[in-house]
Amino acid sequence: MSQPTLLSKKQVSTLAIIAKKAWSRLQSQGAIDESFNEWRHRTAQERIGCTLSQAHWDDFDPLFILWKMIAGETDAAFKRALSKMSNTQRTLCFRINANLEKANLSLGYAIKCARDAHYLQPDESEIEGLTPRQLTNLSYTIARAAGRKIKAA
Repeated sequence: MSQPTLLSKKQVSTLAIIAKKAWSRLQSQGAIDESFNEWRHRTAQERIGCTLSQAHWDDFDPLFILWKMIAGETDAAFKRALSKMSNTQRTLCFRINANLEKANLSLGYAIKCARDAHYLQPDESEIEGLTPRQLTNLSYTIARAAGRKIKAA
C-alpha cells in the first residue's frame, strides 16, 4: 500500500498565509502570547495530530477551515466545509445560510443557536459536523428568527 501524499509546497504556503492571518487576528486581540511558529505548530498538532510540514493531502481542509474561522473569514471556511458534506447536509446548510443572509444575520448567530441547543460544545464553531437532524432543527430555528427579524423591520 502506498504512503499518503504530503501537502505540496503551494498547499503548505497557502495554509501558512491563512495561519498567519489567524494568528495576527488573535495577537491583535491579545488572545495569545505565543510566537507565530509555536501557535501554528500547536494548533496543527491539536487539529490533525502533526505539524504542517508533516501534513498530508487529507489534512488540508481541516486546517484551512480552522484557520479561516479564526482569521474571521467564516464565509470561505463555510464554503470549504460545505464541499465535504453529504447532499442533505449541504442542502440544509445552504438553507441556513440563505435565511441568515435574508435577515442580515451572521454565521455567528447560527453557531450560537447550535451551542444553545447543545449541538456544539462552547469551544466548537463548525456546524458542518452536525447531523442532518441537528441541521434540520437549526434550519427551523434560523428560519423563525429570520422571519421575526424581517417582520419587525
